[in-house]
Amino acid sequence: MASQPATPLLDIYIGLGTIQPHGPQQQEHWTLILSPQPNSPSNCLFYHVDGGPTHYRHVTETDKSLHDARLSSITKIGTAPCTVATLQEIHRKTQSIRAQRCHIYIARLIRYLERKGWAGPGTAQSLCDYHGLSGESTLVSRARAGEEVGVEMDAEIEMEIEDARRELVRTARAVRAAGLDSLSYCTCFF
Repeated sequence: MASQPATPLLDIYIGLGTIQPHGPQQQEHWTLILSPQPNSPSNCLFYHVDGGPTHYRHVTETDKSLHDARLSSITKIGTAPCTVATLQEIHRKTQSIRAQRCHIYIARLIRYLERKGWAGPGTAQSLCDYHGLSGESTLVSRARAGEEVGVEMDAEIEMEIEDARRELVRTARAVRAAGLDSLSYCTCFF
């Protein structure tokens, strides 16, 4: 029996650099980069956000290069099947996440890639920690210890809130679908 040809792969990178230069004080801009294997450095997709501080928009750039002069570094974070369905799914996800500060936006995309198994668990948190953008874990642990923390939320806290909101919506739909009333629903946890 003839073997099926292997599905081509898509390398997934995070690029840092000055995609949208706004002056010397700006932190590095984060970009999600998709590159088909074998590495075709001039056939990449860039996903990032533009704008701020009060209005952001999604940006998709095609036919970009891993060697783009605006990138100061790239880090490979995973691999996915290089299929039309995968590319469409990732594209839909990039558009469904609210455009906001680039590292929060990209961290949320990475969390999605982690859930799909296309990036290793903890990749988003590791990148935030490495780049000094995650007082989140400290804030979360301080809040859990009962300490009052500031109201500005960083990437990990916002991601945890979004994940919890999604889980509550999923649970509420499942409760409705199962025909449980509120009292029956509450008692199933005890």
